[in-house]
Amino acid sequence: KRRRERRANAAAKRFDRAVSRDGLEADDVHPGVRSLMRSMKLEPTFDLEQGETGLVDGMRIRHIRPDSPLARAGFEAGDRLVRINGQSLRDPAQIAGLFARIEGTMEVCAQRSDSEHCRNIRLEAP
Repeated sequence: KRRRERRANAAAKRFDRAVSRDGLEADDVHPGVRSLMRSMKLEPTFDLEQGETGLVDGMRIRHIRPDSPLARAGFEAGDRLVRINGQSLRDPAQIAGLFARIEGTMEVCAQRSDSEHCRNIRLEAP
């Protein structure tokens, strides 16, 4: 239980740092978004086929808690998030700003293997 709490606190701190880098206050972000970010770990993915190093083409879900809204909507570890509310994820720093504008629900699109699936996610306050 303590390990889970430490992980949740570390995730909250990472998200708070990302939000502040974008000039936002953590309180500007919907509580459901903060809870969602605590329920998973993301890592940037890179478009290696274009031959441009460092070009981000999405965010891979490294870990996701089974009780999270994304997991309940069918997303899994290994899925690559490519769009949120129609905006392509090309810059990891944009995520905090993008999430700061979300209220209530959001559309998340991800790729798994060669298929893409999109789901509407209802944000839940903790």
